[in-house]
Amino acid sequence: MSNPIPTLVQTIEAYDPERATAEINRFRKMQSLVDAIKTAAESRKENGHPYEHQQRNWNFWPHSIRAATKLLINACDEFDECF
Repeated sequence: MSNPIPTLVQTIEAYDPERATAEINRFRKMQSLVDAIKTAAESRKENGHPYEHQQRNWNFWPHSIRAATKLLINACDEFDECF
């Protein structure tokens, strides 16, 4: 039985296949899982700037983003067990 809810990757690929491939390759090239978690949690583009849809979060809740990033990095071992 297949999952009727598309994954994030499937959604991005359907929306913009070229951008999806570039983003997937970007994360595959990262040195560590911690780097990938930090980049994703902070929602940063390759140039280090936050994605446009995250500007409001960075402007109003920068401490929350840093706190959430720290929590996710601290859970890195649990994420690693999923692979």
